[in-house]
Amino acid sequence: MTIPVPRYKVAALNGFLYKLYERGAVKIDTEKGFRLKLHDSNPDAPLSPLYFNLRIPANKGGPLTQDDVEDIAQFFFSFLCNSKITFDAICPVPNAGDPFALALQQIYRERIGKSIPLLELSKEVSANGRKVGELKPTEYSPVGMVVLIIDDLISRSDSKAEAVDSLRRAGCKVTDCLVFLDRQQGGKDGLEKMGVDLHSIVGLSNVLEFYKDSNVITVDQYNIIHSYLKNAQ
Repeated sequence: MTIPVPRYKVAALNGFLYKLYERGAVKIDTEKGFRLKLHDSNPDAPLSPLYFNLRIPANKGGPLTQDDVEDIAQFFFSFLCNSKITFDAICPVPNAGDPFALALQQIYRERIGKSIPLLELSKEVSANGRKVGELKPTEYSPVGMVVLIIDDLISRSDSKAEAVDSLRRAGCKVTDCLVFLDRQQGGKDGLEKMGVDLHSIVGLSNVLEFYKDSNVITVDQYNIIHSYLKNAQ
């Protein structure tokens, strides 16, 4: 699909990253740290010195507004229109990915008049905690569909891998996953082992460079976070 949509500019992305910090969607504490989803399966992992909450109020009281969701969806749209990724449908990883997939679907409808099927996965509770379940009933037959997975961010590949498995069991083909933020903690390698390419709008190393250069974080904080990421691989 070739559509004349300009690639988003670095300045626009940096401006949005700064807004996320002001919004409280990015929290930094190099002393106490934060628990992440990865601690559910690996409770002994070091606590993270930074935390990203890219959720909306309806999802665990997240800080993102609808405008923020639409901005991220616009980054997705611009990225996809300037990439070689092909897909028949999109599927968010529940529940964090849901609003971005809905907004992306709406952008395709408004900008180019294309109706992109949106598949939904259930989210079940197992003995080991929450996990992605099966496809919800849909008017579309998923068999043979090439499905692009959408989510807010990735640390490890656990929830994305569960989504890939669920979709493939339903007869879908999954080769690509698109997230806004790659925390660069092994998620890319985990998905590659499943034959899935990870695409992100921004990587954590670039976010940290921008925050350091903008005096959002100190050089000491920058070094502590980098040390954490190096040891968390």
